Amino acid sequence: MPIRKERQLSPMAPKHCTRVGYNSDGGGLYLQVKATKDGDGFSRSWVFRYFWQGRRRDMGLGSVKDWSLSEARDRAYDLRQMVSRGIDPIADRTSKKAKPVENPEVVTFGKAASAYVRKNEKKWTHPVHRRQWQQSLQDYILPILGPLDVARISTKDVVKALQQPVKDEDGKEHEFWEHHSRTADRCRNRIELILGYAIAHEYRTAENCASWSILKNIFSSPTQVKKTVNYPALDYHEAPEFMRQLRRREGHTARALEFLILNASRTSEVLGATWDEIDLPGKVWVIPKERMKGEREHRVPLSYSACDILLIQQATRQNEFIFPGNDGALNRTALLELVTSLNPGITVHGWRATMKTWASEETDFAPELSEAALAHKVPGVAGLYNRGDLLAKRRALMESWNKYLST
Repeated sequence: MPIRKERQLSPMAPKHCTRVGYNSDGGGLYLQVKATKDGDGFSRSWVFRYFWQGRRRDMGLGSVKDWSLSEARDRAYDLRQMVSRGIDPIADRTSKKAKPVENPEVVTFGKAASAYVRKNEKKWTHPVHRRQWQQSLQDYILPILGPLDVARISTKDVVKALQQPVKDEDGKEHEFWEHHSRTADRCRNRIELILGYAIAHEYRTAENCASWSILKNIFSSPTQVKKTVNYPALDYHEAPEFMRQLRRREGHTARALEFLILNASRTSEVLGATWDEIDLPGKVWVIPKERMKGEREHRVPLSYSACDILLIQQATRQNEFIFPGNDGALNRTALLELVTSLNPGITVHGWRATMKTWASEETDFAPELSEAALAHKVPGVAGLYNRGDLLAKRRALMESWNKYLST
């Protein structure tokens, strides 16, 4: 057994640690401590944290009641060995839990998905569409359905995929369908298309259990799912000091966060931004509808500081992404960790509320300008008749926001 050094957890920590959050033991092993709902105690469990294809992944290892500290360390060691051999521990565990495929002639959902993509990807002329297909398969669909016999996939399997726990921009877990209803419904539609392909090629004789005609009896319509999430935000009076601290930081993560704040953008919009979306001479960033929450193209007027960031990133360009990471785009976790290090308690998404509050309290700009800057749809009749995007007026708003942040 290899000798382990620099352990950060004491032998008593699994039973007595009260520091809520993730407590590192080194080597990717963490003791996760949560306060119980009644507030009278704590629950403790083991988590193995690792990076796979540029993304951080957290793998639950069970309760401290079932696994001692030494046993958890041994399991973490084995999992590190798997990662070093190019095996994703979570995907490996999922495949072992899936229904066994004994017949070598059996077609798995993963194989059917690959066949469907090969047949149809030429129709997807926009690179964003192709990337969204690949991302949704990789992140949400294949880890659960991929190893299963496509002929035997049931409604229960599809529901499991659509109800899986997912983390938001700030690390909180939610049910997939309830928290990301549009994305979950796109995944449902893609599962339905793949199962339809399998039926057409006689890999499957059962009905298409991903059809909305069936699942509407289980899930609320995506258009009816209501979720109110108030993300902790920084008081706008403190924003200039935050920006001063942020601008002292170097690297892609710092520049991505600064770009996000200057434009009041969503995390996914910034991390997925590619150079072909930028019109630097015109000082405009055009986000295609495929990447927007509201599924409408969004033009962002770029302030002079935002353009300066682009020039910095252009000088060190690595790939198609403006803010590159180890494997493609920067990881969203990096932004959260940076925000937390500068001001614990606030969130990345909360910056949109900070800008909105500043615009309402400190400026004379019309409310619809800040709403348009946040890419919010204008409700009611006004939204139906207003076909413009107020770009010139929004440019004045965002330059004013930029100047305020630089005070």
